[in-house]
Amino acid sequence: ADEPDDEIYRSVRLSGNWQTPVLNLSVPGVQINDPTLVKPPSTDGIDRSTWTYMYVTGPEHMVTEFGDAVSAGFYVSTDGGLTWAFIGSVVGPNAVDANGYLATGCGFPSVVRDGDYLQLYCTNNIFGSGTTVWRINANGWQIELLGWLPDFSNVTIPDSPPFFTNVDVWRQGTSEWYMAANFFSLHSISIWRGTSRSIFETTEVNFFDVDEWLLTPYIVKVTASQFKLWYGKSVAGGLFGLSAPSAQ
Repeated sequence: ADEPDDEIYRSVRLSGNWQTPVLNLSVPGVQINDPTLVKPPSTDGIDRSTWTYMYVTGPEHMVTEFGDAVSAGFYVSTDGGLTWAFIGSVVGPNAVDANGYLATGCGFPSVVRDGDYLQLYCTNNIFGSGTTVWRINANGWQIELLGWLPDFSNVTIPDSPPFFTNVDVWRQGTSEWYMAANFFSLHSISIWRGTSRSIFETTEVNFFDVDEWLLTPYIVKVTASQFKLWYGKSVAGGLFGLSAPSAQ
């Protein structure tokens, strides 16, 4: 994505090489960024085998100043990501959202498939008071219930600083969860391992760069001891070189 009217670009990987990015989605006059992609389940009887879901920060409630609350926008593609249809906001900012629940904002989304459902992770607002995970129906937008309340949890990392943002989560099998995130300084990226969707106990990777921002990590676990990690990078205080990569 790029500012000021953020645009999302698409690159195809051929023979091991990423091709030149081309413009994939833009909304004139509106910021949309931090895309995350997932192949949805078809477990509710609807064949979504050719569909792709994308969640972004914005576009209905995007930031105008740091500290403003944001929402997670939801798009659907049925042609492999060539074109996108905007469905609406999933979790709204400090107001009753489309599901009818009082939300606390949702920015920098990350989504993973979890059996019949999706788990949507997001920072509460642009400076954030924390990170939450919401269980989403296979249709991509409807928040599931736990009893009569929305099924969400606060994400915690015991013995770590309370604020982390730009989370990206990778699920390995049925019992291992991995989360990459920035701490508040944006100069470091850490990867933690957990055994549930919301508690991450073990630090797997932690690296720091005093001169540059290391932004919006995206992870894939490839072996028992190796990850692939993509991230945005820029000189601290300068322009973003690359922001919020995601692959599917």
